[in-house]
Amino acid sequence: MPVSILYMRNLIIILLGLCLAFPLGAQTVSLTFSGRDGNGYYLRTDSVVIRNITQGWQDALCWPDTVLTLTPMGIEVLEPSVGFLLQQNAPNPFDANTSVILTIADPGDVELELWDMAGRVVGMLDIPNLSPGSHQLSVSLRYPGTYLLTARQNDKTSSVKMLNVGNGTAEMIQYAGVCSMPQKVPMAEKKESVFPFSLGDEMEFVGYAIVDVDMVESAHLLQQLDESQPIILQFEISPCDAHPCPGTPVVMDYDLNSYPTVQLGTQCWLAANLRTTHYADGSLIGVSHVSPTISSLSIPYFYAPDDNVSYIAAYGYLYNWPAAMHCVVPSASKPSSVQGVCPDGWHIPSRLEWEQLSDYLISKNEFSCGSDSSYIGKALAADTAWIHCDDAECAVGNHSSSNNATGFSALPAGGFRWGTISYFGNNILLWSSSENEGYSDGAYCFILEKCLPTFSSGSIVKEAGCSVRCVRDEDD
Repeated sequence: MPVSILYMRNLIIILLGLCLAFPLGAQTVSLTFSGRDGNGYYLRTDSVVIRNITQGWQDALCWPDTVLTLTPMGIEVLEPSVGFLLQQNAPNPFDANTSVILTIADPGDVELELWDMAGRVVGMLDIPNLSPGSHQLSVSLRYPGTYLLTARQNDKTSSVKMLNVGNGTAEMIQYAGVCSMPQKVPMAEKKESVFPFSLGDEMEFVGYAIVDVDMVESAHLLQQLDESQPIILQFEISPCDAHPCPGTPVVMDYDLNSYPTVQLGTQCWLAANLRTTHYADGSLIGVSHVSPTISSLSIPYFYAPDDNVSYIAAYGYLYNWPAAMHCVVPSASKPSSVQGVCPDGWHIPSRLEWEQLSDYLISKNEFSCGSDSSYIGKALAADTAWIHCDDAECAVGNHSSSNNATGFSALPAGGFRWGTISYFGNNILLWSSSENEGYSDGAYCFILEKCLPTFSSGSIVKEAGCSVRCVRDEDD
């Protein structure tokens, strides 16, 4: 199939759009959007409206897209065809092999071409009589580099850029069949605008965030735009303790489990224990439901609380430290920057971050039991499931109906220690990302116990199974 002048022109356009990787003279402008609440803390912006007052157009970003790329006029950018779309390949970057989803609205023949950045067609595929719907394609590449995959159907065209970092055995496109099951394809974080733009254009930016169940609008930001920059949108709202986190009332993990959130001071926490079996990148965590006598200081394991799978939905899993940390380097920093087993945008709290939570609650009279400000255990513990304890008036297990002033809802999942799953109903042990400085086989965890009024910390061997709570990035 001959390469037409039109296709070569479009390829040159794409090459110019890769200015960061290939500085060919033309500069694009990238805008990275984020929100801040009335206290200056991160607020997830669910959508952003971008208006070019000079050119007279309007565009929008929707979460999880956070970056908009604008191309100055003089470089042609084709608008995607309606009802005809190549989704971004996954994974990307990839090691020799990747998958692409093609969605079409009309039946008919489809032609696919794979180009390298030298303008050579390295792979072609013609699919006759393709039916409407979503179809999966497999792409294999022999050499590392940036490639362009283009699909055409009559006058409709769609393209995606792909980055190969491996060495395969062939260069080809293959049809893998109709997508009859939901595809776990990572969502994009960057959008390229199809509208005209010139440096110095007058722009307006407005953000929208869902707080509890209400949609709130940011202040309108007006400015002339002549370079790439972060755009911070200000929302005149302040987070309230013991309420869902503004902009992030619910979080979902890779397994599609959902978790409520709770705002405590400047930190946003998950209000339930993790129960995922995958890391955020889709990889399996390790071995589950094994004999309670099996453990490891280095191999990821996770266990059902009290060795009972029916408890997982409410209490989450017990993870050993290698599973919780995803086998990465320990961190004593604030924030820890250790995502570990947490969903994207969240991380395993360090010892300092747990102490920040504890110090904040101690500073607030409403979270203390009695006259001792350190008695914050009941405020963190859920108001159900704790075994009764008569030892102290402010013990977590005493009068548990008065627990949970914070909304943290800590349930007594127990733990796995010394080859035994035990203490269900008695305590909860919560991992930190911080290693015991004097004992490399140990890491710090934070503990609520039924007969104690405090939220304490201690070191436990890394092979132990403990619960995991995550704290949101950017909130420290």
